[in-house]
Amino acid sequence: MEEENIDQGFYLGIDPGKTGAVARVRYPDIEIFDWDGVLNTATRIREWNSRYEIVGAFIEAVHSFPDDGQASAFRFGKNAGAWEGMLCALKIQIKTISQGQWRKGLYKPGDRRPVKKRSLDKARALFPDVAEKYFSRAMDHDRAEAALIAYQAERFFEN
Repeated sequence: MEEENIDQGFYLGIDPGKTGAVARVRYPDIEIFDWDGVLNTATRIREWNSRYEIVGAFIEAVHSFPDDGQASAFRFGKNAGAWEGMLCALKIQIKTISQGQWRKGLYKPGDRRPVKKRSLDKARALFPDVAEKYFSRAMDHDRAEAALIAYQAERFFEN
């Protein structure tokens, strides 16, 4: 019986926002997909987990803000819980990370541009071979942040 080859040493980064995205990284290799509901997203994560050795995952810590609507805050938390449940079911090590933690060291000091713009620019710079595919539109900021979170996860789990 032939043993299936599994690529080793990949990391996930998850931006669990209302739309959200997940990135699989072993720098500079990257693949990203957007949140597509629980069943479709779980299927894709399970496929990745069968093809790649997922060492660990960072998921951005979520919380509501006083000006968030109740429905919006609830959906945000529900998405984060769905991501965590999928990863736990697949026995992928998870670490929640605050925005401040994963953003540390990624942006130039004094850069006052909106954080979504900075995230897109940094992701384009780190992953230029896929910038057009994943980060070409302003609305791709969830993908950019998932990529940056995965990039930081790799650095964390490797140390």
